[in-house]
Amino acid sequence: MRILLSEMAPQMLAQLRYALQREPWVTAVMADRPEPAYDDPGGSYEPLETALAPRGGETSLTGRVGAARADLLVLDWDVAAPLPLGALESLKAAYPHVQVAALSTQPRERPAALAAGVDVFLLTDGTPEAAVAALRANLEPPSR
Repeated sequence: MRILLSEMAPQMLAQLRYALQREPWVTAVMADRPEPAYDDPGGSYEPLETALAPRGGETSLTGRVGAARADLLVLDWDVAAPLPLGALESLKAAYPHVQVAALSTQPRERPAALAAGVDVFLLTDGTPEAAVAALRANLEPPSR
């Protein structure tokens, strides 16, 4: 599964990318912004050359997902909300196979996330380990 991480605080993005890269069901993890991406967020903080999705000047969420050829878009809902009107509708129209998962520490955000078009709302404690466990438990690899 190819995963695109978007709308996350830099440290969470780096740590979640690092944790997901070690999952056997994940084939690629990309970030759509050039925030710090480190090989070992808990260790020496050596910069990783480039784990970023090809940006190609894309600014729309749909364009970034397409450039990454992602199967799954993971958003930190606590950072991303509210998304621009129609952002996920456009994404789903262009790429119906892409699943969208929203991570949040706030259970009250579930209705808003689902109404915006999120496929899976995952409550976490804000740690990368909890986010990976929630993703693992709630997502199926694509069947294409």
